[in-house]
Amino acid sequence: EQRKREVLRRWQADEIPVVVATIAFGMGIDKAGVRLVVHLNLPRSLEGFYQEAGRAGRDGRPAESVLFYSLEARTRMDFILRKDQEKKEADKKNKKGKEG
Repeated sequence: EQRKREVLRRWQADEIPVVVATIAFGMGIDKAGVRLVVHLNLPRSLEGFYQEAGRAGRDGRPAESVLFYSLEARTRMDFILRKDQEKKEADKKNKKGKEG
């Protein structure tokens, strides 16, 4: 825990240029000069990806977010997104049926 706090302090102070961390590290802080965010796998949600990718470029300058993933992870995410879309469509039909 002490080492984590020290690394985070030094990174925030621009004493170290690169930090490799998990979400649990506390990367949610608002640091303007982040130029690159690399994801090792698909986030659990699109909202999660949006939040993580948004850590880069908060100062308005060009930045990148790179996503690495396996075919298995992509297949799993396709399934989840398809099920989510089917649920939304069913909810929409149910709502429309109750209104009419």
